[in-house]
Amino acid sequence: MNNFNKDILFTIKKLINEDNLIQLQEYYNDLQTCDQEINWDYIYQKAYLHACLMHRKNIVEWMIKLFDNFDPIAKIGMRQMFAYGRHLQTRNNPYLNNKKN
Repeated sequence: MNNFNKDILFTIKKLINEDNLIQLQEYYNDLQTCDQEINWDYIYQKAYLHACLMHRKNIVEWMIKLFDNFDPIAKIGMRQMFAYGRHLQTRNNPYLNNKKN
């Protein structure tokens, strides 16, 4: 993965940590017009799982809707992450001040 993709993922994770769905959506829309190659499969997987880990329900729901934009082969390769994401959402994250189990 190149530095450009790493920077994108870093920015997305930062917005997820801030629970800033509106700015995340704007950033995603801006990236759609980018000229550089973006590894969407990898970025989506890492961002989705991070949102699940951080218990960002609104962001997770929005990202599930984005999943329909992927081609069928990519969907087959990524679909198992949703079960893991649901598992992460039910776990207690020690970095958050919540009482979920």
